[in-house]
Amino acid sequence: MYCCCAAEVEEVQELPIAASGVLEKDTFKEGKKPASGCAFSVELKLKELRASQLGLEVDITDQDGMVISSISDGFVNKFNESFPDQALEKYDQIMSANGVRSSIGEVHKALMAAVQDGEVLQLELRRPSSFQVEVKRPGEQLGRQKKLAAS
Repeated sequence: MYCCCAAEVEEVQELPIAASGVLEKDTFKEGKKPASGCAFSVELKLKELRASQLGLEVDITDQDGMVISSISDGFVNKFNESFPDQALEKYDQIMSANGVRSSIGEVHKALMAAVQDGEVLQLELRRPSSFQVEVKRPGEQLGRQKKLAAS
């Protein structure tokens, strides 16, 4: 990424700005729940979980990967019950499935193929960062109030 700055002078300088990832790579430790803002991987042994469906609803509008929008009965729910420290959560982003990480369509195909095979599903995920913001204005209300009167 480059930044270009110019004042009222004729000389223009371009300064390179280093771009870096926001999330740390694979900070998941065995027996410790993945932290907010980290990448991690899980392995679902589908035969052992004994379910008929994956149990994930995903949002595919993010080009970086599918985002889990809900978890219902299925392989993932059973995995979460069996391994609460590694549980997948709403808003986790699926980066790859069984090593497939190209496009969202290809990752989806890999998910479905793993469910049909019923063997192992290896997922690489990224947990979003979460934070809370509190906005206060001393002595005044925030926003605008509008009084509407009949005309």
